Amino acid sequence: MLTSGLEVGGTGMTGRWWEYVLVFGGSAVMCLALTPVAIRVAIRLDHLDHPGGHKAHESPVPYLGGLVLVVSFAAAVLVASVVWQPNSGVRELLIVLGVAVGLAIVGLVDDLRQLSPMWRLLAEVGAAVAVWSIESGIELSGIVAVDLVLTVLWVVGITNAFNLLDNMDGLSAGLGAIACAAFFAIAVANGQFLVAALAVGLAGCTIGFLRKNFYPARIYMGDGGALFVGF
Repeated sequence: MLTSGLEVGGTGMTGRWWEYVLVFGGSAVMCLALTPVAIRVAIRLDHLDHPGGHKAHESPVPYLGGLVLVVSFAAAVLVASVVWQPNSGVRELLIVLGVAVGLAIVGLVDDLRQLSPMWRLLAEVGAAVAVWSIESGIELSGIVAVDLVLTVLWVVGITNAFNLLDNMDGLSAGLGAIACAAFFAIAVANGQFLVAALAVGLAGCTIGFLRKNFYPARIYMGDGGALFVGF
């Protein structure tokens, strides 16, 4: 399992239902509160996706939705880590969160300044290698080189898939929420409390964001948010 390396030694969470409710509710409420702020800031700074070409929307739509997702998720994870201090896996958690934030920054730069696809690809490959380095990659063939390649293909492929899905209102965030719900159920069934908390936290963020991202969308997550959620 791609996230198995995050669960070595257990965590401070005990898997009680109210812990997950708090993580989900906290991330969702924060995202709900910050999204209108991001809309106003994006309009003021003219960070807008203007109509034209293959784009279907008829009026400019603010970006910066990805920034809301990143801040809400990171805050939820950090607060939860303080309240329920992990017994182990802190290094792995910080690496994954740091890499995710790094990809979000790359995506945000691409939103604002049209970054070269090569730089984006290099960042995504680097993210996959980082996942592999903490022993959270794919272990399928038993051959190190093959499993590393599979990990890179999987991380890069899924990350870009969510980026491509962001061309329709609510699609990327909606599928992200569904995927997180599935990961949450699998993690709970296997006693992976940290993975379950991460999944339910991201589900809260995406569901909170959907309120302003459903058709007709008032804000887009942009590449910054899509790469973050995809990763």
